[in-house]
Amino acid sequence: MSRQEINLGYSPTGLGGDTPRNANVKINGMTQELYNRVDALGTAATSTLTTGPDDHTVNRVV
Repeated sequence: MSRQEINLGYSPTGLGGDTPRNANVKINGMTQELYNRVDALGTAATSTLTTGPDDHTVNRVV
């Protein structure tokens, strides 16, 4: 998903801009994409740790 610009409308009233619902749908979609990418990266905070010095299991964090 590409970045979705929230249309704020014309100053000072915001006339012609996205409705609050439409703006929040865009925010939810972009936020979900970010969380999916973080989950796919895998980090020490979310990975399975080794159980001891002899544990050489692939994809475990030392």
